[in-house]
Amino acid sequence: MTRKKGDAKAGNNGRSPGDGVLKNYKIYVQPSTKRTLLIQYPNREPGLEYRTARGQRPLEMRVKPKTGMVEIDIPLNIHASFDSVKGLEYADAMRRSRSLQKGGSYGLAGGMGVGARGLDRIPLNPALPEVPSQEQLLENLDHADSLGLVMNKITLGGRIVPFKDGDPIYMTATFKEDICTWTKLDAMVQLRPQFDHLDAVHEKEYARRRKDRVTEEGAPERHENEPRTVNLTIKAAETTDELDMYGAMGETRNLLTSMRDELWQALEWVDQDENEAYEVYDDNLFYQDPRKATHLVSEMTNEQYLDAISCPRSDLSKQKGNEPAIGRSANVEIDSGDEHEDQDMVSFDEDVSHNDSTYSEVPEGIAVLNDVLDQIRVEKACQNICALAEAKQTSQEVALREKAKANPKLAVWAFLDPNHANHAFYQWRLAENRAGRGIQFDHR
Repeated sequence: MTRKKGDAKAGNNGRSPGDGVLKNYKIYVQPSTKRTLLIQYPNREPGLEYRTARGQRPLEMRVKPKTGMVEIDIPLNIHASFDSVKGLEYADAMRRSRSLQKGGSYGLAGGMGVGARGLDRIPLNPALPEVPSQEQLLENLDHADSLGLVMNKITLGGRIVPFKDGDPIYMTATFKEDICTWTKLDAMVQLRPQFDHLDAVHEKEYARRRKDRVTEEGAPERHENEPRTVNLTIKAAETTDELDMYGAMGETRNLLTSMRDELWQALEWVDQDENEAYEVYDDNLFYQDPRKATHLVSEMTNEQYLDAISCPRSDLSKQKGNEPAIGRSANVEIDSGDEHEDQDMVSFDEDVSHNDSTYSEVPEGIAVLNDVLDQIRVEKACQNICALAEAKQTSQEVALREKAKANPKLAVWAFLDPNHANHAFYQWRLAENRAGRGIQFDHR
């Protein structure tokens, strides 16, 4: 959006003329019932879509739903920036490819060769119809193309990556009048050029070398330095270390095998300029009846949101130069008699002093503890809890509380109990620490 020069004047907050608000939008979150997949082309410049208007309408899209593999065939212009000789050679190799003839694939979609039926089983002389010589095909490339003897397409491929718990939530945004509609993405896939034609050339060359190697008796000879097909196997783990070592490899092998064995399912590609595409676009990416929309209610407070998007808090009291200090000698610790059991509990043995103005603002109804050592215990417990990831803070608090209940020696930590008189003070200090307003007592 643009604005005519001079339309905006410097307003409050010292904004320059160009800082004015151009337009306000009402945001709606679309409760889409269909799965939304974002397709990205990392090797493609922005604005160069694969579409009919640019002469590159995808020929076919196919997926392997269980393993998430996706491939799209894109047509090539054989009369512009095209190597005709290579186009004929690659097409011939792919035509003779045993893997492609049987509906298989190369690369990741083909399982990277893991558990493959060895190349030794490739027919030495596939029964294919005779075709004109390369010289004859080059004389009339269009005719050769009509016969399917020219590599006139490239394949883009990738794997759908579904989002997991804890991942960022990605949304698409569409604008219509003064309404902005957000639609949640279920997954994304990045499609990059595949090089099946080079794998087909390698397969063809391997078959030719094997044929040339056959002796008069019909048994193939092996040359010492010649590459050989390797079939990966995973041995059974005998020890825990071996299980850790081979476990991940076994999972990878199973995944690659599933990718290889799953059959492709063809999908119909609807060009973005067709009416059907616009209908799906309007029905699924725009909020249909804003008047009936309900207001969104956040499940998190502002402090919880900041905690969720921030790095885990570190206990600053444990950093050099920030050790808590006490104005009188004290030995305040949690000790249940088991040195290993209470390593997670708070303990300190220092000299600290207390300033009466430590708490600048105390909420109404909260009574500050009179004993400085009690204040330190509360503050240290809060720091101990907030130093953990948010998902672990509640369990740590419960563990400290139960440990204090079970051991009479830990009665000084009874403020962790919701029924204790000092629990309200503890809850306030916990909220302050989560908001980054913890107290560091003066070091003397």
